[in-house]
Amino acid sequence: MGLAYGQAKVGAAAVTFIMVGNPGGYMDLARLYQPMVDAGAIDQPGVDGIVGMANSAHGSNPQMQHDEAIRSAALAGMTLMLAAHAKGLASGPMIGFDAAAVATEFGLKEGEFPVMLITCGNAAPGNRPRKPRRPVSETLSFA
Repeated sequence: MGLAYGQAKVGAAAVTFIMVGNPGGYMDLARLYQPMVDAGAIDQPGVDGIVGMANSAHGSNPQMQHDEAIRSAALAGMTLMLAAHAKGLASGPMIGFDAAAVATEFGLKEGEFPVMLITCGNAAPGNRPRKPRRPVSETLSFA
């Protein structure tokens, strides 16, 4: 709880996930795609093209690497939260934590950084409902 500024839900949750950003993640694409090549879902020239595009876009662009690390961790976090909800669990993303302390305490590798924490477990009795959201008409348009 101390790394999350004393927020009670970290201690009360069944589990708290750390969604980690890895700016060098693009360098693992060939290895990550190998099972798909082995299964025949994509051919090696296709993977080579993807790896080449990623290296070209990210290789010498630290801002792109950082932004992609956040996007990837955030999308993984949203997927985790949707899966938890489908299993009847409550979850909550958190950005209120000491990122440097979390990285040190949990042994993140050089360059990796915590993007968010996600608490997950059974909803507490009397848990307040979801925060109000803007209507879709204010946040989405169709062209």
